[in-house]
Amino acid sequence: MTPAPPRRPDERKQEAKYETALLRFAATHLLPPGALAGDAARARALALLRTAYSASDPERRAALRAAANQQPERPPPKKLLELLLRVLGVAGLHRWALQELPNEMAQLGAAGTLEHWLSFPPITPTDELLGAGLRAGLDIASDKDKQTIDARLGQDLRKGIMATTFVFDPRAVPLGFNESFFRNVVKDEVGATLPSPLKDSTIDFVLGAMSLDGFLPQTSEPVLRETARRLAFETGNKTAKLDGSLLLNRDAIETIARDIDAIRGSSDSGGPSQAFVEELAFVARLLIGNATSVPLDTPGLRGRVAEALNDYVPGQSGGTLDLPPLDAPETVGSDLVRDNIRAVALLYAAWNLEEMQLFRVFDRVTEVFANGQLPIGFDNGGRALSDYYFSANEVKVSEAARRMTYTRVLGATGGEVSKEAPPNRSFNDLFMRFLASVSEFDRQRRIADVVGGSRARDDALSLTGEQVRKAGRDLAANATLYGYGMTFFVAQKLKDQVERNLRILSTPEILSAYGVQSPFQVIERVCASDFGGKVPNIVRYKTMAEAGKKILDIVATNIPAWLGLSGRDLFEDPFDVGSSPEVRPDIPPNVQRELARAVEDWLAVNGIKDEQRARLGEPEITAATPSIPTATSDGGGPAFDQLRQMVSSGQAPSLDQLKALLPDVGGLVRM
Repeated sequence: MTPAPPRRPDERKQEAKYETALLRFAATHLLPPGALAGDAARARALALLRTAYSASDPERRAALRAAANQQPERPPPKKLLELLLRVLGVAGLHRWALQELPNEMAQLGAAGTLEHWLSFPPITPTDELLGAGLRAGLDIASDKDKQTIDARLGQDLRKGIMATTFVFDPRAVPLGFNESFFRNVVKDEVGATLPSPLKDSTIDFVLGAMSLDGFLPQTSEPVLRETARRLAFETGNKTAKLDGSLLLNRDAIETIARDIDAIRGSSDSGGPSQAFVEELAFVARLLIGNATSVPLDTPGLRGRVAEALNDYVPGQSGGTLDLPPLDAPETVGSDLVRDNIRAVALLYAAWNLEEMQLFRVFDRVTEVFANGQLPIGFDNGGRALSDYYFSANEVKVSEAARRMTYTRVLGATGGEVSKEAPPNRSFNDLFMRFLASVSEFDRQRRIADVVGGSRARDDALSLTGEQVRKAGRDLAANATLYGYGMTFFVAQKLKDQVERNLRILSTPEILSAYGVQSPFQVIERVCASDFGGKVPNIVRYKTMAEAGKKILDIVATNIPAWLGLSGRDLFEDPFDVGSSPEVRPDIPPNVQRELARAVEDWLAVNGIKDEQRARLGEPEITAATPSIPTATSDGGGPAFDQLRQMVSSGQAPSLDQLKALLPDVGGLVRM
């Protein structure tokens, strides 16, 4: 703490005046009669007051000075006594901890300073505990006071600073996840980015944020390090406190971690309890993001932490989507843009959820709730629906805007787009060609197919990795082109909307109201009862959303592989047993297996047969595709060319033909 400048005589006189007043209030209302009768007792009280005042923030100092101006003959207001008890009580508890547990306090570092304790007490400061702390700070504590302090504060400090161990949520951990490698890389990168000493809570936050953002399956060390470094810088941002001063995010994260520790307590076996790193990241991001409205040092932080913990939903719980971040500024190559492809990946998932009726069902549930027909009240489910209802215009993308985006970016039917932005009619063909190429390559490279057997195939080894590379590059280029403009921002909005809808539909109150156990069962129930009994194929759409998004995310993550700049093979050759860097493939074997698994999942739920895979996987000439969009019209495109031919031949197009050829003028046709 920066030493205060020397005070002038008039300042010392003024300080003596308010110190006398505050000590009088404390002696009269907070301490036993005669507690400050002697000179020694008064000196201890004065030292405690001065220590607490010096460690207080400017707002608390101003409040103490204003309180000292109260008329001595009038009883002080209740808020003054509460402030005085909190300041002196916390200072007394801090003095007790320094005397009784010096080693534990030393381990706390900056979190063990009185300045930090006054803003973020290590435990809930009840009146009983604060009173005991005040008396301990004046060396007049009774045995009962000492027992209270030791039981409430001493036990927590002796538990090793933080008893709760933060671990990965097993529901969010993918198969084959190398946790030791992941932790070591993240800890090493965060340690090289931030100044020491490094808090465990900072490491746990970065681990949890990477899990929430979808980076657990990522084993590319450069990507892991870049992401860990970016999140480490995020902890160095600052948020405003009540008095307008700034607080480092990592200090706020440390306080939130301690509150989670206090809420969870010890396990049933008496050993350390566990919490998830994802919970810490979720709660910290939520509260820090809301700090402009409710600063972190506003009283009641522990209650807000507990409420946020109740809102945490694991990434894989109930089949929800593991949506990665869309704001990582990573681009490789001049014509393939990672963020654009990630945005298209999320839109692809959202489109399948649209076909699953997620958004329509959620709007119907909200409508039934607003009509008073849903048997939920003032509880978590009702509060979540109410918040959504009154903020829907700000947090949701309308159905018309969603459909327009699906049509423009993915070539899906049903949306009305501008005639200057024709639908992406190539996406489905390129996507299917890539899936078929990967599937065929994987099948043909299996040892049983290569060496023959009872079912040796005529076309074995006819597909090369370079054909898969070309199909991947064509798909990446197409997604890059249509991922420009508003696509990225619509994807961000849809990401939040999907997460919020699934989270609200997963609340126990709503599940109970519909008599189901998952948000997808809510969709089935509402579709059956309110939408004419037509229930969507949940398994198919859910698999397509998850597998399709994973496929496109892998395409986005491995841009250098599709560009083919390394000179190495795309995939691992089963006959290559060497492990030198020269023979390592562009795409690691574990990523290849993950890609193949996602492809097979997608093809399986769509019933794509072997002969179809072989036909779809046949190579095609790469079409001329611009790398950036243009603002000029294409003169009408193929649809207008066909219309010109029909008109020139004397054939008048029917209304159905117009709708099929010109989906962007559907609104005009209906007028």
